[in-house]
Amino acid sequence: MPEADLCEISVPNRIGFRFPDVDVPKAELPDGLIREVLPLPELYEVDVVRRYTRLSRLNHSIDTGY
Repeated sequence: MPEADLCEISVPNRIGFRFPDVDVPKAELPDGLIREVLPLPELYEVDVVRRYTRLSRLNHSIDTGY
């Protein structure tokens, strides 16, 4: 059974990490670099850690394979 993509398990308004407030002056960016929407998956950090931990267990390793 194929593993679901992170975007497929995304849930709106879930925030896994908040950046701290900016403590340096803001710089102007070229118009080509500014985006209104950035389509990133919205997941809790623990969900991402669990997913990659589960995927890593599918790999054969000396710790868990023998």
